[in-house]
This record gives sequence, C-alpha cells and structure tokens, in this order.
Amino acid sequence: MFMKKIFSQKSSLHSVKKSNTINIGIVDNAPPMCFSENGQKMIGFDVDLAYSIAKRLNVSLNLQPVKNKERIEYILSNKIDACIAKLNHTKSRDNLIDFSVSYLQDCKKILMHKENIGPISELAGKDIAYTIDTSTAIEIENCFAEHNWAKPNFIAYSSDAQAYNAMKQRLVAGYASDEIIINHFINNEAEKANFQYHPEVCCYSYFCVGVSENDSEWLNEINNILLDIYDSGEYENIFYKWFKVQNKKFLKPFERWSN
Repeated sequence: MFMKKIFSQKSSLHSVKKSNTINIGIVDNAPPMCFSENGQKMIGFDVDLAYSIAKRLNVSLNLQPVKNKERIEYILSNKIDACIAKLNHTKSRDNLIDFSVSYLQDCKKILMHKENIGPISELAGKDIAYTIDTSTAIEIENCFAEHNWAKPNFIAYSSDAQAYNAMKQRLVAGYASDEIIINHFINNEAEKANFQYHPEVCCYSYFCVGVSENDSEWLNEINNILLDIYDSGEYENIFYKWFKVQNKKFLKPFERWSN
C-alpha cells in the first residue's frame, strides 16, 4: 500500500488534482483544430476537447499555446500535463512520449488545382506546400518510398493558412496536410470547385493526446476520459460543431500510428 501511494504521487494525475489545474499544450494557428479570431480567445475542436477533459477531472483548464516544434519538448520537460495539438501518433514520437487512444482518424492528402492533377509520376520534383515542424512531409515521403514513386519537393510554410494560399495562388503545385484541416479551407472557399485531392495520395494518421512516458495512471485516466466523451455523445457534438462533413468516417476513436 505504501509503495502504491508513492507511485501515485509521482503521477501527473496526482499533481493535476493537487493543483486543481490541468495545463494542456495547444497549437493556436491550425483551424479548425485550434485558432483565434481577431486576437480573441482560442477556439476549435482541440480546445473543446481540452475543456471536456478538464470538466471530467473537475479541475480548471490552462491552455498553453505551443508551436508545432515545441509539442514534444513541452511534454518531455513537464511544462504541460498533456498535449492536444493535432498531434499525430508516429513511431518516431512513440520513442519519446506516450499517446492516448486515437480520438480522430485522418488522412494526409495533397490538394491541387483540379486541372493540374495527372499521374502520380507527374508529382516528382514538384513543389508541395506543408506546415513547418509537422509530420506531413515525412509521412507522405514514406508513402511515396513504399510505392517506389519519385518524391515531390516539400516547401515549409509557417501555417496551414499560408500553405493553402501558396497552392491557391499557384506558387506551388499542391498543399499537403491532414484532410480534416484541408477541409476547413475548402469548405470556406468560394472557388472550391477548382480544387481536388490527388486521388493516389492518402497516408493514414491518428490524432492522440500526448503525455509523458511511463505514467500509466495518468495515461489510463486520459484514455478513460476520452472514451467517456465519445460514448456519452459529447464527442459527436464537438465533431459536427467544427467539421463540415456528410459522414462519420472521422468519428471512431482507436489507436494506430504511422511510420
């Protein structure tokens, strides 16, 4: 019993309950996951999910804005208790942190001007925009390597909005990102009929909550909370609030990871 109590006090669950606050890292420039309008408070799918987790823990929520490249660092240095920031579960990251069950199945895709879509071989060496410090380029490059396709040339932009606009303005041949994020731009695009996903590119990815390694008590708590949010129907309400889709292909939470 004594040893169990000592172990418990080392867990983030203990510190969160003791401080009555959960510090959640969030990326603030990735609509519809998390963003701000006119400098106001952060909103989005990940924000609502963070509030739902804090509510079930019965603690206050402190949202900590982080850049894409800071997400893993903030977890490793205990600057945050959890990261809900469009964080894909990849094998390389799996060596550094632990991941919750997946709360969103997604697919990395390439959006292009419709008239420019041709055989996959025509993407060889073409400039494709993506968001800096995300796993998008690596995951799509791995997909191309597995199929023995010649790779495109990925150009990093500071945000998804800038990457999308680069494609729209024909500065690059395409824009690569998570389909659920690309859909946000398409759904709000007056000329959306001009754009189309390349039909041969789809690399599955899985959004998860990131936490420190080897804290099974905290990880189990997060997993149980996520499943309760899903089973209660609250997840579906949050989903349809932020994602304009006609089916439920993104709705089922499960755990997987990409290369």
